[in-house]
Amino acid sequence: MNEVIRALWRGGQIEFARPEYVFLFLAIPVVAVLIFFYSRKGDTTVLKALKAKAGSWKTYASLALVWGILLGSLGAIISSPRIVEYGPPETTPRGDYIIMVDVSRSMDASPSPDGESQMGLARQLAQKIVEDSGTARFQIYGFSGLTFSLTNLTSGHDDLKSAIKNSLHVGIISNEGSSLVNALAVVARERMANPELENVSHIILLTDGQGSDQNFSEAMGLLREAGLSVISVGIGSVSGWKIPLLDEQGRFTGEYARIKGAGDYISRLGEGLLKRISEQTEGRYFNYTQSEEIISYINSTLSLDYEIIEPQEVLRTTDLSWILFFPLWLSLIALSFSRKFY
Repeated sequence: MNEVIRALWRGGQIEFARPEYVFLFLAIPVVAVLIFFYSRKGDTTVLKALKAKAGSWKTYASLALVWGILLGSLGAIISSPRIVEYGPPETTPRGDYIIMVDVSRSMDASPSPDGESQMGLARQLAQKIVEDSGTARFQIYGFSGLTFSLTNLTSGHDDLKSAIKNSLHVGIISNEGSSLVNALAVVARERMANPELENVSHIILLTDGQGSDQNFSEAMGLLREAGLSVISVGIGSVSGWKIPLLDEQGRFTGEYARIKGAGDYISRLGEGLLKRISEQTEGRYFNYTQSEEIISYINSTLSLDYEIIEPQEVLRTTDLSWILFFPLWLSLIALSFSRKFY
């Protein structure tokens, strides 16, 4: 009983697993009353039954009530009443976004050997964007020498976060280098060619901004044609971070990645290119440390036009049939002691 009370307190709704029997059990008590009215010896109408003596009337009324409870309880049990608790109501998507994450070798750079790498920082920020950006839908892309999609356009947080955690890492593809500008052009073409992406309005770009600006004008033209604004997020440091070399156990070896004949490789944040991209597409540039400002800006681009969808996900059900066995058994006991049982 406590579980029933808790389920109702949580906002559960009483429903029937077999609703086609509901009208049957509602009609049963009425039928039971009529049967007992017509069953009186010598009486053939309900009117005569109503004019019967008081003692006889009370007897038949009591029996009719007991039979009504018995048959009504039985009908209700057959209908399988239960308390259904649904998940929270949802809304239609208020915005569609593409998250592009740089997975080139330079994203292994970190401020210290035991510090979070640029790739790790990008994953953390991508997770936060997915979690905190209202009811938006996202599609995750990775890029290095090639550009590739890791998910479909979805609002499913579990799928998105799983892809971010398990699939976004340096070396996911063998092509070396980072072709940032060309990657944006690829996504712009995909946006125009794929009807499922027709409502995508922004690209959220997570990168250190390294790479050539070759074909820059062409890429910016494609982005504008596709109606895409770029929210650029710079990951890293303008002064530069090194790439620590780790052993198989993930421990720092004491050495850093080197450029042959040029010393240690240093990854420097290319803010200039990222700012140009955002300016050319009427977007916005942020540093990765401005996570709250990034989320606030993304939420400001969400549409105000949406619909509330009734919850469909069933969290739990609580059976109520057992409660109805009490009146069923009580009515059977009452009838077993009645002389008017037949």
